[in-house]
Amino acid sequence: MLYFIHAVVSTLPKHQMGKQLRTFYGMCLESDIAENEEFEDSVKLLNFTAKDELLKHLKDGCAAIEGYGKVPPTVSEVHRSLEEIVKTLEDEQFLQSEKATRQSTGLSKNMDRSALQLKLKEMARNKRPASGYSKVREEAVNILRKAAKKFLRSPRRFPLYEIFYYDSVKSVRSHFIGESRAAMQTALSDPSSYFKCNCCLLAGEEESILGSFPDICVSYKLHLEGGRDRKSVV
Repeated sequence: MLYFIHAVVSTLPKHQMGKQLRTFYGMCLESDIAENEEFEDSVKLLNFTAKDELLKHLKDGCAAIEGYGKVPPTVSEVHRSLEEIVKTLEDEQFLQSEKATRQSTGLSKNMDRSALQLKLKEMARNKRPASGYSKVREEAVNILRKAAKKFLRSPRRFPLYEIFYYDSVKSVRSHFIGESRAAMQTALSDPSSYFKCNCCLLAGEEESILGSFPDICVSYKLHLEGGRDRKSVV
C-alpha cells in the first residue's frame, strides 16, 4: 500500500509528499499519513484534476500494486475498486454522457471573455448537480483516504513499538557513531560514569579528587589543575 499511495501522489504538482519513496516512507514513520497536512493538500489537488490526469494517477497506483506481486485480500479489494473506476472513466458510454453534460452548460470555445464571465456567474447562481465525473473522482479520493488511514499508520500507534522501531536518533547515533574524545575526558574526570560505582561518585565539585580514583584519573585531574604551563604528572 505504501508503493500504491506514493505512486498516486508523487507526480502531483508541487510534490507535497516528495518525489522519492524514502521521503514518503519517513513521513509514514513519523505520524499517521492520513493526518499529515501535506497528504491532505495532495488529496485536495487530486480532487481538482481533470479526467486524463486522474486516469494517469490511478493507473500508476494500480501498476504499483500489480508490480508488488501477491498482496493481502484487503489490498486486492482496493485494487479491484480502482480498476472499476478506471474502467468507468474509459467507458465510451460514460464519456458520451459527460460530453452531453458539458454541452448542456451552454459553454462554447468561441465565446468571448465578457460572455464567458456572464455565463459563469449565471451558472454559479444556479447550482447544478454534480457531474458523473465529479462523483467518480470523489469516490477515488475516498478510496485513497481510507487506504491511507487503514494501512499507513505510524509504528508509534502500536504497543511495544520500541522493540522494532527506534525513534530516538540521539541514542542510536551514540551507539553507532563513537565520540572517543568526549568519552575519554568524561571517564578520566568522573570515573564513576565509566565504572558505574558509588566509591568514585563525586559529591561536590568535579575538580575534587577521591582516594578511590584510579592513578590515571588522579594524574589527569592534577594535569587539569596544573594548567598548560606545568608538566603533566606521570
